[in-house]
This record gives sequence, C-alpha cells and structure tokens, in this order.
Amino acid sequence: MLLEAVTHARARVEIERSASDAARLRARARLLRALESYAAALASHGAPLPRRLRAELNLYRALEEAR
Repeated sequence: MLLEAVTHARARVEIERSASDAARLRARARLLRALESYAAALASHGAPLPRRLRAELNLYRALEEAR
C-alpha cells in the first residue's frame, strides 16, 4: 500500500510537471510525504533503504527546504 502511494505520487509529479507552480509544488510535497512514510516503514522493519530511494528522498527534501 505504501509503495503504491509512492508510485502514484511519482506519476502525479510527472503529470503536474507542465502545470502551475502551485500544482507542481503540491505534487512534490505529496511525493515527499509518501517517500517519508515508505522509508519509515522500511526502517521500522529493519529493512535497508534502497540507494535510489534514498537519493530521491534527499532530492525532494532539498527541494522542500529550498522553498
């Protein structure tokens, strides 16, 4: 279910790429929340965070902080 949320949020970011700034920012924020939830679930089960996911999470955290 959490992975589905990440997949859906990634798709929304792609769709909103050519939309207004507000829509694009909302989509990014949704993706960041989904990534954070997925990463927390992995950590709670003692599973490692895949490198690609860690990089994506760091990217969207940095974008959020830059706002």
